Amino acid sequence: MSSPNWESVELLRDQLWRRSIRGQITDDVSALEYLEDVGFALALSGSVGGLPSMWVAACGERDPAFPTHTHHDPYVGLCWGLKDTLVAEKRAFYGQLLRGKPSFVSLSWLSTLLAAHDSPKLSANASKAADALRSSCPLTTNELREHAGLLDRKTTTAALGEVQQALVGVKVEERAKPFTFVWDSVDVAWPDRLFRMLKA
Repeated sequence: MSSPNWESVELLRDQLWRRSIRGQITDDVSALEYLEDVGFALALSGSVGGLPSMWVAACGERDPAFPTHTHHDPYVGLCWGLKDTLVAEKRAFYGQLLRGKPSFVSLSWLSTLLAAHDSPKLSANASKAADALRSSCPLTTNELREHAGLLDRKTTTAALGEVQQALVGVKVEERAKPFTFVWDSVDVAWPDRLFRMLKA
């Protein structure tokens, strides 16, 4: 058996994952089209572990170097803004999912992801965070920490990472003054046909 031609595989990925100037995403419309094509993508990472990346597609090249100063990078800015357009308007799902990293999922793939998802057993702290979201959502990060009785920021961050990967909790808003995240139960934030279908 001949060995695979990996360059031909990479060329196909260049096309599908928009790793070229011709295909790069430039706004929320092209980003949504890209997401529908690939189904899911890392948000602000390179193509880690053979996964597509929204940031790489924004750069329009195969192996871009991640910038040291992200606040001045237009492609990071574009991807960051997509959370306010695609996600806030519920045209895409966003959470700390793929390899524990912030990720986008198209709505057409969300039901498949949920059906195939095997929720991991939550730690004690993550279970407290999940219970707090189910009973008192939405909550800012500080409110969630207080409701769940979590001790510090590090513990809260770890717990929120777990509830996102388990598809129990999801970030629904980012507030500027003061800067904070707002969290909700996935069942409450996405009470649509996808979840009704799953629970039928």
